[in-house]
Amino acid sequence: NISKLSTKTGGPVDPAITHTIEHNYFNVIPAEVEILQPDIVIFLTGPGFNNKYYDYIKENFTFTGEPTSIGNIPIDQLARLPLKEAKLAYKTYHPNFRVPKGMKAKELNGMFYKAIIEDIKLHISEIIK
Repeated sequence: NISKLSTKTGGPVDPAITHTIEHNYFNVIPAEVEILQPDIVIFLTGPGFNNKYYDYIKENFTFTGEPTSIGNIPIDQLARLPLKEAKLAYKTYHPNFRVPKGMKAKELNGMFYKAIIEDIKLHISEIIK
């Protein structure tokens, strides 16, 4: 989870407040990655690159290049992120994100997750050395 805060009932906190509090007082993402040293990181955020969650990724990780698309899926829906801190990293829709009209979330997310798995299979040699 990029966002670590929620309300007493488990719902989301106002994004502007959350980001300020987490950034200034509870910035644990870099420590989590340093401790866990993951080979693969998957960010379930939302589409595009102009949103608060993508900003969190940029603030907390070191990019070694530009995001790339996977297969024929538009890059704003699914992207491989070149991060120093993980051998493979991906960004795609959060399961609760509203999907485009006419598509079911389960189908869309299934397509994205399958593409991620296939990409991991293609790059497994980068993980296992």
